Amino acid sequence: MQTILIIFMIFAGVICLGTASLIAVDFVREIKKKKAQPIAQQNEVIATVATTAVANSVTACAVNDNSSQASVVAQNDSENGVHFSASQSQTLEEKYLALSTEQKGWYDEIVRYVLTKESVKRYKNNRYEEYKVGNLRIVRLTIKRNVIQCEFVLINQDFRNYINDNRVSVKTAPTVIKIESPESVNAVKNSIDIAMKAVDAERQHKKDRQRERRRQSNSAVNE
Repeated sequence: MQTILIIFMIFAGVICLGTASLIAVDFVREIKKKKAQPIAQQNEVIATVATTAVANSVTACAVNDNSSQASVVAQNDSENGVHFSASQSQTLEEKYLALSTEQKGWYDEIVRYVLTKESVKRYKNNRYEEYKVGNLRIVRLTIKRNVIQCEFVLINQDFRNYINDNRVSVKTAPTVIKIESPESVNAVKNSIDIAMKAVDAERQHKKDRQRERRRQSNSAVNE
């Protein structure tokens, strides 16, 4: 009987020990699982960042490749005569050379006509050429978009005399005639004649004013 009791106690101890071992193993596994979870999350974040970086790198490479291609295209277009720089503007001489033979004839005809006028002086720069008598503009010639343009400052003579006598500064918008036919060339010639008449009228007005001042001065002395 004592032997059976001892065997039973040993058997019970083995069972308890086995159960304790299983509980201990489950407990250790649970701890390892909890510890491993943040690491897995970290690995997932790292993997996501790595994937995003690779995607951005691929996009950047594609953009750089497109930029390089665009640069090559722009360079080829430049070599073919296409220019994108707004600062590279043509001079008046270059624009004149680009005109047709007929347009050059119109331009030269206007210049020859205005040079027949008395006391006319020529002023030229890279943007336009201008013909003046004193400080009065007769005509200004420009070329815009392959079209000859003639600018005049034609104002009422009485108004011109008024602003000159009272020394009033007035800025007047020019009258522009585009040269697109022989008729427009004739219109420019007639406008040059009108401008010259205005010059003669202003000269006469200045003479009359000087004569009137001398008369008033002499009258004051005699009194």
